[in-house]
Amino acid sequence: MSDRNNNVKKKQAYILYVEHNLDAKEVARLVGVSERTICRWNKQEHWRDMRSIKVLAPIRLASFYYQQSEMIMKLAIQEKRMLTDKEAACLSNLSATITRLEKGDPVGFNIRAMDNFLAFLAKKDLELAKSIGDHQLEFLKKLQRGPSCF
Repeated sequence: MSDRNNNVKKKQAYILYVEHNLDAKEVARLVGVSERTICRWNKQEHWRDMRSIKVLAPIRLASFYYQQSEMIMKLAIQEKRMLTDKEAACLSNLSATITRLEKGDPVGFNIRAMDNFLAFLAKKDLELAKSIGDHQLEFLKKLQRGPSCF
């Protein structure tokens, strides 16, 4: 396999593994390399860590910001007072940041929602989940090329 072709396959595999959360076996099948190759790339470049960071970082940040907001409000309630201007501004900034985090990656959010649905469906009807999963992959590949591909 040429270096250029290998790099293209590696990039495709990375996207499928990290961005779309597919397992190594499925990525290998879709990209046309061995599962062992996917595992080697994964290990060399820490794909599993990247996948975890991509999924968990926004969730953890939003959770932290919710906790900060709650602490500010609880303090004012405990002290039986209104929020200060500084506290109100801080809550406003936290709220805006949470909104951006939750809306910041609509494609990623939709992919996670589709993946969660497929996991749910697989428990009920594995064959149907596999069939829909194939269509999901086709859709995601087109989505990567841009909206003009539909």
